[in-house]
Amino acid sequence: MRFPFSFRLSLVAAAASVVLLAASAFAADTHSGPWPEDRNGWLIGFGVGGGSAGLKLDGESADEREDSYTGSFRVGHAFSNQLALDAQVNGWTREENGSTGTFDAATVGLSFYPGGHGLMLRGGVGLGGVGFSNKAGNVTTSTSEIGYAAHAGAGYEFRAKRTLAIGPQFNWSYVSTDSFKADWIDGEVAFVWYFLPKP
Repeated sequence: MRFPFSFRLSLVAAAASVVLLAASAFAADTHSGPWPEDRNGWLIGFGVGGGSAGLKLDGESADEREDSYTGSFRVGHAFSNQLALDAQVNGWTREENGSTGTFDAATVGLSFYPGGHGLMLRGGVGLGGVGFSNKAGNVTTSTSEIGYAAHAGAGYEFRAKRTLAIGPQFNWSYVSTDSFKADWIDGEVAFVWYFLPKP
């Protein structure tokens, strides 16, 4: 049985998170215990991975979902260990035989950490885009549209350092324009830096 590309990349994301966490445990450091889940203040993060996207053109679905690479970037401010306000960009892109398709969603929303620990739940709304380009010889044609977007995600943060968290995250993103409706589901390895004052 051959698993879909997006499923395999999700497993790679989870495995890479465990490896990076283990490596950080062996890094030279004077701290004698686990790092606290301190989130108060500004944060910045990004994720890389892969996922599956579907597209509808004028209400008609494409033949099948396509797998490719994804990425995300976020900035925000944590008001407590349990709640943060984020601005996040999620994107999916695929290139094949000179044709490129790109979906992206820029959203503002909230991240909730139940109990103030590593589990994270996120949701937001904003604007997104759907774009296509095709290169034939020296001629490139392209089309793009902008519409509204929504995002939801879940993940888990392992505190590798006092200000650095690493872990798997899973996202669902949706964009709706005049002609297109696109959604993509992905699994990523996420890195988040918290700008915390020195203890």
